[in-house]
Amino acid sequence: MATYVLVHGGDRDGHIWEGVARLLRHQGNQVFCPSMKSIKETTLQHNINEICELIQANQLNDIILVGHSYGAMVITGVLNQLSDAIRCMVYIDSVIPQSGKSLFALLAENGFNDESLGLTPDTPCIEPLLFDENKLKEKLKAYIHCLKSEFSAATKPFYDNLIKTSTTNHWLYFDLNTTHACMLTQPDALAVILAGMQVL
Repeated sequence: MATYVLVHGGDRDGHIWEGVARLLRHQGNQVFCPSMKSIKETTLQHNINEICELIQANQLNDIILVGHSYGAMVITGVLNQLSDAIRCMVYIDSVIPQSGKSLFALLAENGFNDESLGLTPDTPCIEPLLFDENKLKEKLKAYIHCLKSEFSAATKPFYDNLIKTSTTNHWLYFDLNTTHACMLTQPDALAVILAGMQVL
């Protein structure tokens, strides 16, 4: 049995994971799908603290920590604070965080702004994330790229770069031929990938 913490993106809540969570629980796994405070009303650090508090309150260990979209920033902040409790990280159709940079700064470096992507400059998206990059480099990680995502042009540079460094930086990578919200459109395929992280 494995323990999963599934972290949603910025304009969603924990219910988005229901299909995937049901499949993982059916296999005997423990699955948490917290709903974070809306990015319209909070900060990135507050969302990070919410997930850390969940982990600590439930005394979770050996966690497969999954972040979708904006959730990538959150799980990286959680890793920085609770690295010993985390087995591996899974990033779904997202940027790959860099210390000292915000979500929108990372997108801007690749020629995208919030307006072109239909996003709004909410505080968590423009708040820089500071973390120990060695903790991320040393942890086993997987990236899931959604080929039909409305954000695929913006996320592909991150995906392409991690493929080049996958061996030295402990990355696995997968493609799903679906849209950004793959947990809704292909829950079975996503659950298979996440279940596979248990045996690595």
